[in-house]
Order: sequence, then structure tokens, then C-alpha cells
Amino acid sequence: MMQEITKAGFKVEPAMVENGLQRAVQKSGKELEGFKAALQENGIGLDYFKKKLETELLINTYLDEKVLADASNEVEKRALFTSWFNNAKILAEVLYYDKDLELLVQQQSAQGKCGG
Repeated sequence: MMQEITKAGFKVEPAMVENGLQRAVQKSGKELEGFKAALQENGIGLDYFKKKLETELLINTYLDEKVLADASNEVEKRALFTSWFNNAKILAEVLYYDKDLELLVQQQSAQGKCGG
């Protein structure tokens, strides 16, 4: 999913991430420093948490605005998402396949030069 979203050049505003962080802090019932301490106790730094939050917001916002916007009910949403996801998966597999194929060709070319 991220590959397709990145290719589309879609981004979320930093203010959106900050608002999400503030909501998470409020939901925890702690102040920011207490929230940071709780994250640290679980082996998570604030920067990591913010990056994970940004990724989640990016995916959800993209899906809501670009993929599911025309759906009028849950059934249509599921159908649109499934179609988009399957297409994204196929494109990702092709991309990986192309990279593997390119690597294989490069290896064979190098062997031919060395052994020839």
C-alpha cells in the first residue's frame, strides 16, 4: 500500500501528525512527559511513535480521500478497497520481479565477462 501511496506523491500535513499526537496524549490521560515515559517503558521512542502515527494517518487519509471517496456504503467501500489493494499488490510484485530480473541479468553479465 505504501508503495502505491508514495508513487502517487500523497502526503499528510505535519499539523495533522501533531494533532494525532495530541489526541494520543489526551487519550492516555497523561501529560506529554508522562506519555513519553510510558512509551520509553515499552521500548518505543517518541520519534518512532510519531513516524508510525504519520504512516497510519497517511494510509487512512489516502484511502478515505482517493480510494473510498465515491463509495456510498460499506459494501462498496470493501469492493473498492479490495480492487485497489489487489491492483497495488500486482504492481508491487511486478516491480519486485523486475528488480530481481535486473539483478539476475547483471550477475550473468558479470559472470560472462569474468569467465569469457
